[in-house]
Amino acid sequence: MLRGGWYHSSDIGYFDDSGYVFLVDRTTDVINSAGFKIWPREVEEVLYQHRSVFECAVVACQRRQGRSGRRLRARKATGNACAR
Repeated sequence: MLRGGWYHSSDIGYFDDSGYVFLVDRTTDVINSAGFKIWPREVEEVLYQHRSVFECAVVACQRRQGRSGRRLRARKATGNACAR
């Protein structure tokens, strides 16, 4: 969403001294699915405990037409993707 020329993604992050961006959280975080409240960060923390997960993200997706609620989708990067 653009406001005043800036893109507002609801992500919280920071720049380090080298100019790299680190996203650390979200301001609009809760996902309602089938009456349950789900926080993507909690799901991500569980995924990070697996040794093959280097990086991951959990997001909400719309269900197919006619179904209520949202569903989760997780994506992961294995190994050190930055080392290539």
